[in-house]
Amino acid sequence: MAGRFWLAASTLAMILGMAVTQENVCQAPPGKDGYPGVPGLSGRPGQKGDTGEPGLPGRRSGIRGPKGDEGEPGPPGMPGNQGYRGPNGPPGLPGQPGQKGAKGQAGNIKDQHRPAFSASRKNPPARGNVVVFNNLITNQDSGYNAETGRFTCQVPGVYYFVFQVISSGNLCLSLVRNETKELGVCDSNSRGILQVNSGSGVLQLATYDQVWLESDPRQGNRVYDGTEADSVFSGFLLFPETYHQLPPGWCRSQSSDKPASSPTTAEPFGERGSQRPAPERTMMVKNVWEPVGLGLALLLLALETSVTGSASHSCYGTPGLPGTPGMPGKDGRDGMKGVKGEPGIPAIPGTRGPKGEEGDPGSPGLPGKTGPMGPPGTRGEPGKQGQPGGPGMPGNYKQKHQSAFSVARRTGQYPDKNAPVVFNHAITNLNQDYNITSGKFTCRVPGLYYFIFHTSQTANLCVNMYKNRQKVASFCDHMSNSKQVSSGGVLVRMDAGDQLWLAVNDYNGMVGIAGSDSVFSGFLLFPD
Repeated sequence: MAGRFWLAASTLAMILGMAVTQENVCQAPPGKDGYPGVPGLSGRPGQKGDTGEPGLPGRRSGIRGPKGDEGEPGPPGMPGNQGYRGPNGPPGLPGQPGQKGAKGQAGNIKDQHRPAFSASRKNPPARGNVVVFNNLITNQDSGYNAETGRFTCQVPGVYYFVFQVISSGNLCLSLVRNETKELGVCDSNSRGILQVNSGSGVLQLATYDQVWLESDPRQGNRVYDGTEADSVFSGFLLFPETYHQLPPGWCRSQSSDKPASSPTTAEPFGERGSQRPAPERTMMVKNVWEPVGLGLALLLLALETSVTGSASHSCYGTPGLPGTPGMPGKDGRDGMKGVKGEPGIPAIPGTRGPKGEEGDPGSPGLPGKTGPMGPPGTRGEPGKQGQPGGPGMPGNYKQKHQSAFSVARRTGQYPDKNAPVVFNHAITNLNQDYNITSGKFTCRVPGLYYFIFHTSQTANLCVNMYKNRQKVASFCDHMSNSKQVSSGGVLVRMDAGDQLWLAVNDYNGMVGIAGSDSVFSGFLLFPD
């Protein structure tokens, strides 16, 4: 409404001015200038000035400011190396047995190994503690070395070793296997006459095992080397090692594919911008003053035309009224960019700095560590049926029928009278045919057996051999020295389930002490 009013007033003034100038009326002097218009609104703030130089660093005694916020995580690193392969799963079930192979050739004892030796002493060289038998009597398959006095096993299996050694004084002997003393016997000889020291044992040997006799000359042990009597050491194979062919099995491990790692991409972050909305107040003021300003401009133009006419200035009228206030000026332009800020104030010692700005996104991580070992594979599937077996090995009854034992009694107590003598330490005991608790041998493979014992005694000793409570043989030895050895052996035919043992009567001076063992052995010679 105000705008329309001022527009009408200015138009009316212009018309009156034109009429006055036409009638040559004396004009009054022009009125005073109107009051200045209202100042225009301030322009929008200028751009932010550059960051000032950093302030001088404070002394290090100050408290360090808190760590800024953690930056955005960097993109995922490369996948780590594949983990170690898990252990194989349990073997699958055995496949069906293959077809029976072709029948092997008939066995020929002449084609089989027959390691055996017997050697005596004929002024042998000294070899330390090893008792050397340098005179070969028999050396089948060349297993015994007459220079070193050692037997080396070439055919693994069960062997029997026996020795009869002549001495004219005290003598202790040990049967040694690979530096281990398996058994020992001692015989005292206070009279200085020739006396036999004997012993034997069954040993199970592997390839390259060595066996020898040993005595310590520093303890006064002397072996007779004269021509009146011979000392003999013998050994032979009883049963070759039995070879068992295990059924073939297959083990298949399933490898689990490692899941492909799908790296996640970081979500993009938009740039943060700011818009300056146009002020509503400024727009409203403009809408109001635009028509007012137009009317005032026309009024001033009319007054100027009437005043600058040809009228004389000699006549004066009443001064005109002051002009109306001018319209507000337009908004100023945006200010200039601010001046660069002053350097910051040096930090005060002992104060905590402001919290740092959020860090930049981290760089891609290093490849991950090697993954953990995978789980065990699943059990394999049953194997396929095996191929037909090859021809069998040449027959050998000794590989199928084996029974042998050699046990020692290691205690200083005399055995109970009229009861089985218990030999409580097993040197060799195939299939556990000898019971070290009851002291009895139980026949499993019927046939012809050889049983022999070598006992150490410190008192009179009588040994009886029983088969199923029937006495087979008796052996008695009365003391002539403080310690001596007694021995005895016999061939016995045994049926399956038969039992055989040793017993003593009132003469029970059997002992088994350090270096003086009592040994009982037996083995199958010929199966039925």
